[in-house]
Amino acid sequence: MATVLSVERGRSTLRLTLDRDGQRETLRILSFDEKAIGEPLTEGATLSDSALERLPRLVSRHTAVETSVRLLALRDHSTEGLKTKLLARGVLPESADFAVALMQKQGYIREADQLLVRIEGLFASKRWGPHRLVDKLVAEGYPEDGVRSALARLEEEGRLDFDGARRALLAAYRAQGLDYPHAMAKLGRMGYASED
Repeated sequence: MATVLSVERGRSTLRLTLDRDGQRETLRILSFDEKAIGEPLTEGATLSDSALERLPRLVSRHTAVETSVRLLALRDHSTEGLKTKLLARGVLPESADFAVALMQKQGYIREADQLLVRIEGLFASKRWGPHRLVDKLVAEGYPEDGVRSALARLEEEGRLDFDGARRALLAAYRAQGLDYPHAMAKLGRMGYASED
């Protein structure tokens, strides 16, 4: 059992200060999770043990949402990439799923658009070929079929020119004095197959 010492209601967060056996504890939960506690949250109210058992899950959901917003403010993430980062930070799997779904619903994760921008950025900065781009983006959590179709779309639209980049890189490697087999090996490491 615990006594509610204070309740601060924000726009999206509820801050509870509880007294559990003489120990003061402050928790944050999402405002819309207040009903999940199952008991009224008012100053001086006593929370039952069953209500207290639900609090860790609700606190985890709040942490997952808060962390998702911070991570997405830094850079775009795929749904799987965001979930992986949340789990690595100790968020419960069900809370990570909830936060990712909420971020998608709110429009913060637009995976198809993000993927196109990410591919163009990597191609422009790294000059990687399609094989290296696929490997990198799949490692970031994007689905392989989605990456391959985005590459095809960008190439079809003329926004990526793998043939031109491959020719330019080959010429640059040859100008550096690399013989043809070594230049081709270097192209392979950049993600260009011999026929790309």
